Amino acid sequence: DGFSVEIINGRVTIVAEANTSAAERTGEIEFVLEEDTSKKIVVSLTQSVA
Repeated sequence: DGFSVEIINGRVTIVAEANTSAAERTGEIEFVLEEDTSKKIVVSLTQSVA
């Protein structure tokens, strides 16, 4: 929650809404190679409190 992904012209942009909660926000995004789905990478996301 709080993160979204935009893909424009092959570029991936992660957008975060303002974090107005009392706690740090975390999330993950997983990238999978289309030609070989066994090849993956997970990127951890962290957003501090506003």
